[in-house]
Amino acid sequence: MFNTITPAQRVRKAVSALSNSERYRHMAGIFMLGEREMSDHIPTACTDGKNEWYSPEYVKTISDAVLRGAVLHENKHKDHRHMHALESLFNKDPECANKAADYVINLEIVDENPDGWCQLGEGWLYDEQYRGMGSVQVFWKLYNEKQQQQQQQQQQQ
Repeated sequence: MFNTITPAQRVRKAVSALSNSERYRHMAGIFMLGEREMSDHIPTACTDGKNEWYSPEYVKTISDAVLRGAVLHENKHKDHRHMHALESLFNKDPECANKAADYVINLEIVDENPDGWCQLGEGWLYDEQYRGMGSVQVFWKLYNEKQQQQQQQQQQQ
C-alpha cells in the first residue's frame, strides 16, 4: 500500500525532477504555470498552452524517462507559446500545426538529452528532415504535402 505511486504522483515527481535539474532549471517558472490533471479522455498528454492533461493509463505504462519527456514536451509547447504564436496555423489546419510543433519540440528533446534522461515515447513525431526548421516552416511543408496528396486522391477518383 505504501509503495504504490499514483499516475498523478508520478507526474508531480517528473515535474519536480525537471524543475530541479540543471538542464531545465531555467524552465521552472513554466513548469509551475497552470494546472495539471489526469483525464481518461485523452490518449497520452496535451496542453492548451497553460494547463496540462495526462492520461492515467498512459502514465502507468511508460518509463520515468519517457514520462519526463512527456512533461517536458507539454511544457515546451507552453514555453514556445505555440497555442498563441501558431494560432492562425491552428485555425487553418490544426493537425498540421500540432504535428509541426511536435516535430520541432521532439528534435529539441533528443538533442538536449543525449544521455537519455528524457526520452521520446513510442510513436512520437520525430524526423530528422525537419532539423534546423522552425514550426512555421514545418507546418507549410506538411500542409503543402497534405494538399498535394488530396489533389492526387481527387484525380484518381
